[in-house]
Amino acid sequence: MAYCWGAGACGQLGLGAAAARGPVRCRPGPEVGGGWTLLEAACGERHTLLLRPDGTVCSCGANSRGQLGRKLRPGQRPPPQQIQALEAQIIVHVSCGKEHSLAVCNRGKVFSWGAGSEGQLGTGEFKEQSLIPRKIDGLSALRIIQVTCGHYHSVALAQDGRVFSWGQNTHGQLGLGKESTSQPSPQHVTSLSGIPLAQVAAGGGHTFALSLSGVVYGWGRNNARQLGLNHQVFKPYAVAALKTIGVVYISCGDEHTAVLTQDGSVFTFGDDSAGQLGHRSSTQMPGPQKVEWIDGPVSHLACGSYHTLVYMSASGQVISFGRGPQRQIENGTTSNPGEQTQNFDISSLVSANGTDYKWKYVCFYTMRNETHWNSLPQEIIEVKTFSILQHPPLLYKMRCIFFFPNHLSSALEANCVGVDLQKARDVFDELTKKEWIVNQINYYLCADLIPDLPLRSPHHEALSIFLLLPVCSVMYKEQNLEPFVMRLAQAINSMSDRSSNILEECWSSLSASFLDNVVQMFKKAVVSQLPYYAFPRCRDTKPLLEVLEKLYKVSISSLNKWELMGLDAGGVTLEFFLYVFEEMVNPQYGMFVYCDPASPMWFPTSPSVEKKKYFLFGILCGLSLFNRIIAFIPFPLAIFKKLLDKKPSLEDLKELSPVVGKMFSWFQVSWDNKEVDLIPDGSSVAVNNKNKKDFVNRYVDYVFNKSVEVVYEEFKRGFYKVLDREILRFFQPQELMEVAIGNANYDWNKFEKNAVYWGMYSPSHPTIKMFWKVFHELTLAEKKGFLLFLTGSDRIPVMGMDCIKIKFNPHVTMSEDHIPEAQTCFHILILPQYSTIEKLREKLLLAISNNRGFVSDCIT
Repeated sequence: MAYCWGAGACGQLGLGAAAARGPVRCRPGPEVGGGWTLLEAACGERHTLLLRPDGTVCSCGANSRGQLGRKLRPGQRPPPQQIQALEAQIIVHVSCGKEHSLAVCNRGKVFSWGAGSEGQLGTGEFKEQSLIPRKIDGLSALRIIQVTCGHYHSVALAQDGRVFSWGQNTHGQLGLGKESTSQPSPQHVTSLSGIPLAQVAAGGGHTFALSLSGVVYGWGRNNARQLGLNHQVFKPYAVAALKTIGVVYISCGDEHTAVLTQDGSVFTFGDDSAGQLGHRSSTQMPGPQKVEWIDGPVSHLACGSYHTLVYMSASGQVISFGRGPQRQIENGTTSNPGEQTQNFDISSLVSANGTDYKWKYVCFYTMRNETHWNSLPQEIIEVKTFSILQHPPLLYKMRCIFFFPNHLSSALEANCVGVDLQKARDVFDELTKKEWIVNQINYYLCADLIPDLPLRSPHHEALSIFLLLPVCSVMYKEQNLEPFVMRLAQAINSMSDRSSNILEECWSSLSASFLDNVVQMFKKAVVSQLPYYAFPRCRDTKPLLEVLEKLYKVSISSLNKWELMGLDAGGVTLEFFLYVFEEMVNPQYGMFVYCDPASPMWFPTSPSVEKKKYFLFGILCGLSLFNRIIAFIPFPLAIFKKLLDKKPSLEDLKELSPVVGKMFSWFQVSWDNKEVDLIPDGSSVAVNNKNKKDFVNRYVDYVFNKSVEVVYEEFKRGFYKVLDREILRFFQPQELMEVAIGNANYDWNKFEKNAVYWGMYSPSHPTIKMFWKVFHELTLAEKKGFLLFLTGSDRIPVMGMDCIKIKFNPHVTMSEDHIPEAQTCFHILILPQYSTIEKLREKLLLAISNNRGFVSDCIT
């Protein structure tokens, strides 16, 4: 059942030339037969399209530009009649512009007719008018699921998620950029590539796209702030004011916009000269505002040029606000076009869910009981409810999901602002239990999805696919590392700078465990290429390594977020940790034991200091690591294994105690001045070939675990009081050890090569030449002492000697009687000019022997 009201002078109500001040039943035309049942109605400025359930389209109203799709005699105002040129098509969707029309058939093809002087018909020419519907060839290779018309432009949403626009671009309403002119054929709006979209909507000269996650993108005319922005944009731009309210539908008027949210609220913005925003306050607030007075949740809404309609399914009411055309009032005068008319209820009407209510003055509603129309492809809906798991085989739907990056993102409700990667992982795990599904995923990832990844999108939402793929288990299969992971790495390295920066922001926002997933995926791909390193295929590892380098920078940046504030970045901090650790690890302090003077330290079985000191020592170790201090902590590798939940081995025991390699006869060992039975009555159980493995395991377990459990747990608690356990999982034990305490991989030639010279100093200066000759003649212990004097540590950072750049600075007021000074915070050596090599050697050795203290350090 259809109702209509409003202006009807051109026959757009299907009532002849009559207008309707209130709702009236539509009059069926001769072709229609017994009664009106509409699937959809669309209104232009003075014409109307009516779509019936059988796929036929009827039209009525003005036809001055051929917008009815059929010929009429001048002045003829017949009731709605079928468009004969479309009778061979099953039409599923229609839309009207000011004086042009579009229709979509069940095969996803688009037909256009009416005014075309601005290119709005998409036929490739700026034709004044077209009386007969013609297929838009520029979209023939696509399956279109929705179209929308502005005054003089048109927009289409394809099943693959791409958006195309054509027609007038005076205000940037095509989304192609400021420099783009009007377009007579469909153009891809590349700025939206990769974003999973649910709807497009067009107003007089502005356009919107709505993503499945509720992000609204607007562009085009913004003279009345109908975009919800404070500035003009010529390409899709996310409307920040709408991001958090849960938008599910958008409708546009001439210069105003209305959006519907998940909770049934209505927000409006733009021109309010006729009261079309529904804000009863006399003071108009900028930006989207909620229409507060609507009593009850709204199910659907639509905009005309200067009015807005909302439908509440619970009460069956349609509420309208705004105005129609100028009309005669009771006293015979003409109403002011800008006068706001009173809001009123139109009772007993039920909305045509999905009806496209657009443009001026004409309103249609139909009686239907179906749910709200949604342009979301059905295959995505089924995956969102996981029905793919119950509907075998759904090959077509699998193809639609994994064919396009935006479909995969939408199926998993992903965007970079809030990607639920755990949910995505659970879905993937469930899907990949079926072998046939795995095969389909593999095929479409390789053939379609990965080659079509968005590489130049400025939107976080489009790039969510790069976060989703690493949680899909098929990416880790050996046979998929080359076709999937390597090509993914190539895609990442081909991204525009802007997209690459956004992706790195997304990575940095991930939890440590999911960031580790990404790292491990690319790392595994690198390892898979090592057997081919000597062959030309080794060049394939370069993209993988470049991505790992990006990830390394992201992980380091994440570490720096937690770096403690308040400590200086230079010598005073170095000296602090140097003195504290040197004191606490001294055997006389009593916190640690040494099996041998040259051996690493370990926890005692019977501590002589209170337990909380080990907790505090763990905090200090964590602080030094956080502040990137290479500290003197002579722990064995085993401590870093334990911190990373890896088991120590016999080799670790040998590192700790040089005597452990000798033969043992019984299941009794001597440790920390105690005789310990590894098993009950161990002193009487002999070690033999059958039980020696058990003996070793028990010995290692006793030394590294059982004997020190209490004090180690206190140390560990303090260590992780400062550090994030998930971040440290990125490291292998040897790597963590080198980050914490450095290494002894000295390269003194590189040390000289990396030197920096200031002022009068240069590599050829006599004092510098004497310095390097003396330095290279020093013993290893003296060279290490010089490093300690210069940098505050005699160890090499994990990144190598390149991290240590000595900077020579002359001092004009210092005589050769002065010893060199160092500013450890900047690795600066203040070196006086010396007349002889003997004098330089004497003063340098004197400085090395006095390499402790705060006096010569810079204070920051």
